[in-house]
Amino acid sequence: MLVAVPPEEVPETLESLGVAVIAVRHPIPARQRMMITKPRIVLVGSAVRGDDFDVLARCAHHVGADILQLGPLVVRDRLATWMREVMFGAGESGQGAG
Repeated sequence: MLVAVPPEEVPETLESLGVAVIAVRHPIPARQRMMITKPRIVLVGSAVRGDDFDVLARCAHHVGADILQLGPLVVRDRLATWMREVMFGAGESGQGAG
């Protein structure tokens, strides 16, 4: 799931995963959709405020999703590997992409 991620922030390798991607423009509707769709990964745009991210993080934890807010400190090369590990079961170590 992508939450408030502008087109220029969408990871290029997302298409290579071969999974359905749900894009939501705002955090509040994203929280509602998260409860229904139960995504495995939630990527949040860098412009989302800290309070909204906290709400999303609690919801992601509730549905068992890994969550990451995109920004300048996220290493894009490692992001692709992290997403593959989370999606396909090799990411059981709990290590993040940042």
